[in-house]
Amino acid sequence: MEKDVVSYIRKHTFLLTVIVVVAFLLLAFGEYFLYRKTQELNKMVSEGLMQIKEELITEDQMSKEVMMQDGRMMLEKDGFLLMMGEDTMLPNGMKVMMDGTIVKPDGTKDKLKEGQRMNMEGMILP
Repeated sequence: MEKDVVSYIRKHTFLLTVIVVVAFLLLAFGEYFLYRKTQELNKMVSEGLMQIKEELITEDQMSKEVMMQDGRMMLEKDGFLLMMGEDTMLPNGMKVMMDGTIVKPDGTKDKLKEGQRMNMEGMILP
């Protein structure tokens, strides 16, 4: 029985080697294509996240200034002046209220006068 198994293996060694090599190549090609697809998906996700980040930055940069005009607080957005609908918090922690009152992060208050403008960094402009 052992002699039969040994002779069978000797006769079919080439066939077994070819089968093992083909199986290895199929697995290697499968891994390669999976890797390529993963890289492609990672690139798409990365580009999508960058677009979202750019949109968020653009939205933050849309409003450039607030100003007191005709006794109302106005917000410059996309080149248009819009009446502020609610109190606005600036990125530096300052709060601009509808009546023109500015509350700084340390709690001190100031008020914009008619025609005064303030940028989003909290600097009053001439």
